[in-house]
Amino acid sequence: MRRLAFELQGVSAQTDADGADRVEELGDFAFARPPASRARRSRLLRRRVALAALVALLVVAGLTLRLAQGPATGRHEAIAPAPPPVWTLVDNAQPWFRVAESGLSITATSYEVRRRQTGGREDILVFGDARGAGPFVRLILYRRGTEAAPQSAFFVHLARRAAETGRAVAFAAQPTALSTRLGVFEAASLSLQGAGPEAACIGFRLAEPDAPASLSISGFACDGPKADGARLAARAELACLIDAIELLPRVEEEDLAAFFAKKELREATACASLFSGEGTGGQRPWTQ
Repeated sequence: MRRLAFELQGVSAQTDADGADRVEELGDFAFARPPASRARRSRLLRRRVALAALVALLVVAGLTLRLAQGPATGRHEAIAPAPPPVWTLVDNAQPWFRVAESGLSITATSYEVRRRQTGGREDILVFGDARGAGPFVRLILYRRGTEAAPQSAFFVHLARRAAETGRAVAFAAQPTALSTRLGVFEAASLSLQGAGPEAACIGFRLAEPDAPASLSISGFACDGPKADGARLAARAELACLIDAIELLPRVEEEDLAAFFAKKELREATACASLFSGEGTGGQRPWTQ
């Protein structure tokens, strides 16, 4: 049972004639309650700390959610879908080009067609094992759609093409002009480096001013592992390979048909040196 403590200080009393006590002066009056136990104070403290922590957590969570939602607009913003890929591989696409059988001594291993939503089309022809140790050729013919024409230096262009095969250009000489039946190409000796052995190659890109503006031809022709001492691919052999590129008759593209028809009018190309025995030493790893 609780006890009440009273303290009366400076009180004097007198008794009147009727015998009643009269208080003439009342000093300080104090009312006190015994202090709470230590366990009870500890429980109260813990509850207050827990409540403060909960409030702080709710405030932080609310601010985080607010920042994540961005400024209030009065409506929910729709989540934008992921953009489509730049290139899409087309299954069972009809080829547009071929390399005449007389132009290569290695077997065709793949023909891929990629398209862009803007209408661009790439035909990628691979001969030999582009990731292996033997001779190989990778030929890319790009017909641009409504997309902007890519503008890049010769070395940058070939570095991007090499990256598509998981390789990098470890060395590249300055490009020089190479005459073919399809017109003038830029061509340079280079080496490709990747997971396999380093390959000695020639990189090339169409630079003919009379070619359709929407057409790009580029690629690599490689002997094989540079570590085995294989010679650099002969430029004359590359010219013969390019001369052997043909547009298939079923392709109804007037500008391409006119461009490939002109090849029959060009006679003096770098390929002629093969028939005169110049520059190859009788070794032709990917032409015949």
